Amino acid sequence: MDTNARRREMSEYLEAIANKRIPECDPKIRCTHPSLLQHDTDSSSDSNSSSISSDDSEDEFYRHKTLLATIPGFDIVRDIPDEYLHLMCLGLVDMMLDIFVHKLLSEEGTKEADDRITLIETHRPSEFQKASAHLDNLARYKGTEFRGMLLDYGVYVFDGLIKSKYLENFTFLCVIMRALASKIIPSNQDELSHIKYNAERVEPLVSQFLKQARQLYGPEFFVYNVHNFCHILEDYLMHGSVEGSSAFKYEPILGKYVKYIRTGREPLTQFINVYSTRLLLDTFTAKPEEPMD
Repeated sequence: MDTNARRREMSEYLEAIANKRIPECDPKIRCTHPSLLQHDTDSSSDSNSSSISSDDSEDEFYRHKTLLATIPGFDIVRDIPDEYLHLMCLGLVDMMLDIFVHKLLSEEGTKEADDRITLIETHRPSEFQKASAHLDNLARYKGTEFRGMLLDYGVYVFDGLIKSKYLENFTFLCVIMRALASKIIPSNQDELSHIKYNAERVEPLVSQFLKQARQLYGPEFFVYNVHNFCHILEDYLMHGSVEGSSAFKYEPILGKYVKYIRTGREPLTQFINVYSTRLLLDTFTAKPEEPMD
């Protein structure tokens, strides 16, 4: 199936389930997901006073129109997925682990969790990333360490060390993200059918996670990252596995590309000039038997 056909089918599917699952968000990005994000459900009656007119919003938030809006058939909201390295790993997971470490774990519990992390590292398969550092180094965790906690061993690390309701809530999140990060497609399903099937299975878990999180952490927990998490299924339906649009593959080469930029003025122009020059030089200097990168 070509890209345009896939987009049409996914768009039709999204429209069919949108009213059932996630209503429109208001202009101030106060999420109105049915699971709870309004601090007060009665506040919807006062929505007119909190809305922003198009003229006001343009003056307050926009300096100029983006060229992306001029691309035919390009939807800025649906066609640019949320990036789960920063949204989930460095955002939501970081928030939850910080609460676990500084509010829920006892001193003995922290030591036991560190011992489990050490044990994981000694039995780590070579295909896995290095295990996370000990929890007293949480402030220095990188994205891959948060991803390990989220997708691989976080539930084991905290099992029995924090209250069961907090562990259950974290488990919901881990199961959701494992499903959305998986690229495995069963032999009896095509890609689109599998994505739809997966989304339908995960949908009630997302709502359950959000409802339970409000009860556990209070309304102040629902910051911008959590708002975007409410819409992660839309991104999954449109773009497939969240790993496919993550920045994890880009991060390791970021240090190399930063060296292309010498000053703070027009960094994108500097990068394009250096990168294109190096591509041109590689074209002329590469030996015939050497494949180009």
